[in-house]
Amino acid sequence: MNKFDFLQQGIAIVLVFIGVKMLGEHWFNQWVSKQTQVFISLGVILLCIAGSILYSVNAKEKTVPEENDESIPGDLRN
Repeated sequence: MNKFDFLQQGIAIVLVFIGVKMLGEHWFNQWVSKQTQVFISLGVILLCIAGSILYSVNAKEKTVPEENDESIPGDLRN
């Protein structure tokens, strides 16, 4: 879990989605069939988890400083 800093946020979004889905189940059943609901739920869960992992990896790449041979540790002129 140390590699994926934003995984907790992705899981939190999944839990909120599941809670809203449970609260609105009566209305969702009127508009959408059960099979379609399953595919929508799996898609949202997969999108949230994969998105948070990809965002974590992308954010880590942006924060890694480029190696500069001319810089001296402690030098404030850079």
